[in-house]
Amino acid sequence: MPWSIGDKGTYGCSGYPVVDYKGKVVGCHPTREQAIRQQSALYASENIDKAAVRVGQMVSWNSSGGRARGKVKRIVSNGSYKVPNSDFTITGTSDSPAVVIEVYRDGKPTGRMVGHKMDTLSKSYEGCECPECKAEDITCEECVCGSTDMSKADSYTPTAGMKSAAKRALKWKEDGKATGAGTPVGWGRASDIVAGRSMSLDTVKRMYSFFSRHEVDKKGKDFYNTSNPSNGRIMWDAWGGDAGFSWSRKIVEREKSKKVWAGSAFQ
Repeated sequence: MPWSIGDKGTYGCSGYPVVDYKGKVVGCHPTREQAIRQQSALYASENIDKAAVRVGQMVSWNSSGGRARGKVKRIVSNGSYKVPNSDFTITGTSDSPAVVIEVYRDGKPTGRMVGHKMDTLSKSYEGCECPECKAEDITCEECVCGSTDMSKADSYTPTAGMKSAAKRALKWKEDGKATGAGTPVGWGRASDIVAGRSMSLDTVKRMYSFFSRHEVDKKGKDFYNTSNPSNGRIMWDAWGGDAGFSWSRKIVEREKSKKVWAGSAFQ
């Protein structure tokens, strides 16, 4: 569930409100910093829902030895499946999927597989200190926490098409059509694009990851309704729209071919 931070004095809150996607206030804080902390805590503790979970996602769960962590290897939503190298078989349905997970220890895969019901799992951001990754639902494997020297040296300037899309998103927000849409990170990205601020390689990679995950939003209701756009469309444009997706994809593909991102999530 996305949570956003409203402007001071909005949503009936004298300070800075934290609101869910329906516009319901879940917290009211005297400072924006406190609101951001609550927002981060909400994302960190959010249980995975079956629409969002995917193979390759890092998750955590309660075990006899404390909180465990691992990577999703398989999702079972119709029938049974024997967990590899174990005596266990998991059964999942569309309403209650089951998940096969490779256990990680000290940040490294162990090769041991376990099975759990999806509703017992939580998203894991352990070892990732990038608040923007938590806010935008980017896994630690997709997020680059800290730039390499080369990432810091290179920068990329937003295109005219990206600026146009971001301006459109900000106008929708100004007109009150973006209730519950996005996070401070997403809206900050829109402002940066409109201002023409250069983007680092790390930021471009995060943009590409965002677009890749949210391209499915184009199939949703009102994505192409510019009079009353969906939240998915609003944030798609906030990040630079189709122009931003094409721009970030070209940069990612070019840098992959040059092999300058050794060890990154895109290799």
